[in-house]
Amino acid sequence: MNLNIRKEYFFERGGLLDRVLDSSFDQALIVDKDKRIIFFSESSRRFTGIEPINVVGKNIDEVVPNTGFEIVMKTGESDKGILTRLDGNLGIASHIPVFDGKELLGAIGIVYFNNLASLKKIMAEMPSENSAVDLYHSISRQVSTYTFKDYIGETNIVKALIEQTKRAASSNLPILLIGETGTGKEILANAIHHHNKATFSNPFIKINCSAIPNELLESELFGYEKGAFTGAASTKKGKFELANNGSILLDEIGEMGFDMQTKLLRVLEEREFERIGGNRLIPTNARVIASTNADLKRLSFQKKFRSDLYYRLNTLEIE
Repeated sequence: MNLNIRKEYFFERGGLLDRVLDSSFDQALIVDKDKRIIFFSESSRRFTGIEPINVVGKNIDEVVPNTGFEIVMKTGESDKGILTRLDGNLGIASHIPVFDGKELLGAIGIVYFNNLASLKKIMAEMPSENSAVDLYHSISRQVSTYTFKDYIGETNIVKALIEQTKRAASSNLPILLIGETGTGKEILANAIHHHNKATFSNPFIKINCSAIPNELLESELFGYEKGAFTGAASTKKGKFELANNGSILLDEIGEMGFDMQTKLLRVLEEREFERIGGNRLIPTNARVIASTNADLKRLSFQKKFRSDLYYRLNTLEIE
């Protein structure tokens, strides 16, 4: 897809094209063939806090790094519906080249959703046809909803917590979040996934270890092969496999049974696992985030939680 627009309409500011872009999308901007910004929408100003007067005339790479304009301008082909990072959020955007006949004038960039939480809300309100329901649950399970901006608090303690967590998020080491119920552990886990450039556009898989019986937890984490047990009519991928290249949140890890702790420790050490009933080792590079309201160190002294697993999980510990 590309747009054919007469040159005078493309460069005319304040015309119909500007008004359409201003009112129809979460963000919109136009660049010329040299990637200089010639239009920066009011919606973009509200989202970014950047005044158009301060960016018009500048190269887009100086204002918004790592956009899709470079490839679009070289190939003359649009990219549509791509996942993109927007001020810490994961959004959906398109970049569309504009031609006057065969002459490339520039490109238009539009953002449909500044945050995929908006898409989740739309999907939740759609009629419950199976396809819509399946898509909604897929997005809900695999997309990180919160960023550090959603962790509310102005005290020095909160500010220090955010800075500590941001530093931890930039690595790919396991993180252990410790805090009472209601202190925002899941928000921080989402924000950690969002903040890491290697994981933010990949799946964020969550599992509550206290909500699943221990005898079923292994199949949830590692999956199973067809015929592995009665009722296993087809192969099922586990949470670690689904989280590959992304992050997995093991919520309430203190409730995990001792046998499962042993199997989880092996995954953390070897970075591989087997499905139940399988004999093939499956590699994983999922970044592990664990959370708990329990004192795992005390539980390890009491032999209720594996001490070697505790020390493997708390490579980066945030309380």
